[in-house]
Amino acid sequence: MKSPMKDAEVRVLNHFGTLLELARHDELMLRRVVELRAQVEACLIYHRDAVELRRKEGLEASARLVARGRGKAIMDEIRSRVSVLRRMRSDVVSEQGAMG
Repeated sequence: MKSPMKDAEVRVLNHFGTLLELARHDELMLRRVVELRAQVEACLIYHRDAVELRRKEGLEASARLVARGRGKAIMDEIRSRVSVLRRMRSDVVSEQGAMG
């Protein structure tokens, strides 16, 4: 039986296949998508570690890990990278509208 977390991991990583395909003609955007994927993978590892720590050592150990703020820092970086990609996409759409 697959866990909900594993299912979510598979879905999110599959979405990167679509993103990579969409960005394939724009070298800068492609690089940014690859960097975002690396950050998302770091986030997934962090969450796997937190879940495993809770299983092995209990809630308090997991809470101490979360209190260190690394997970929040990773998510802040992901949000920042997504924001950059959205602006890049908006710029491309605006340029295409100006040309058409």
